[in-house]
Amino acid sequence: MPGDRSVTIRIPEALLAAVVRAARAEEMTAAEFMRAALAERLAELDLGGARDPVGLIRRALRRHFTEAGDWLDLQRRLRAEGFVLREVEGELWLFTWPVERRLVRLERVGPGREDLTLLYRAPFPAYGGAPVVPRAGRWAA
Repeated sequence: MPGDRSVTIRIPEALLAAVVRAARAEEMTAAEFMRAALAERLAELDLGGARDPVGLIRRALRRHFTEAGDWLDLQRRLRAEGFVLREVEGELWLFTWPVERRLVRLERVGPGREDLTLLYRAPFPAYGGAPVVPRAGRWAA
């Protein structure tokens, strides 16, 4: 790419292996992952440099995933930031709000669907459907 420079660095094998695993999880190449990680860290330090748009979204929404009490609360918080979650072909995606344009898979900006299902103790309510309410059973507290 124009304006790009090749750089050679020495890093421990264990760190490189972790980068490769993390990059695969994010559906990125190792080089893309390292560039994004560097850009995100520089943005946190506010020292300038190219900003990673996914990293910016991740930082803006980070606290909402853990502070929200349930899926509805999360959707309210996301909408306040200009985003909303939608299910597309079985995957959760972050969309813009109120003009809904698909941006990025949920896992790229926050906890995955499974982690949030455990945190909120309910599956993601499908668009237009009623939220699932856990039934009281013999294991209920």
